[in-house]
Amino acid sequence: MEHGNLVAQPVTEQPLPTERLCARERSLLRLFRALKPDDQAVVFKLMGGLAALTELEG
Repeated sequence: MEHGNLVAQPVTEQPLPTERLCARERSLLRLFRALKPDDQAVVFKLMGGLAALTELEG
């Protein structure tokens, strides 16, 4: 799959206020951090596309 010119930068490991996160969010965050930096960049690109689609529909 072609990813264009995505710049893969790892997510910082700074602690988040996990007391505000539900179990599902903590699980997703743990899985996301386990991804390779290139895969993290693709996930961010997909999230941006989904947000744009939501704005078009809304």
